[in-house]
Amino acid sequence: MAVKFTNAGSPLGTSYKTIYTCPDATCALILTAHVASIGGSSACISGQWVDVSNASLITRLADTIAVPGFTALNILSGKHVLTASDYFQAKASASVSGSSILEVSLAIMEMT
Repeated sequence: MAVKFTNAGSPLGTSYKTIYTCPDATCALILTAHVASIGGSSACISGQWVDVSNASLITRLADTIAVPGFTALNILSGKHVLTASDYFQAKASASVSGSSILEVSLAIMEMT
């Protein structure tokens, strides 16, 4: 079994955005999901896992967690496993003049 560490990240808008999709023939472990508030504004974050192998079942991993201005936090209370084609999405509750208030960064371990 080969192990590879990687990351994925993105600024967030107010609609769910796919941050990471587990590659084919791979199992991935999301180690952390850090969210940072930028520009001093506050917003809430929601994050979800889409289980493609189970009729694209959506499971919320974080729902409207407040992120105060100029702070960062990990929205996962533990690690989360994704299998091939499953994906993690996130969104912010607000943006300012079309610009993102929140940025998310995932630390991921992939196993093939």
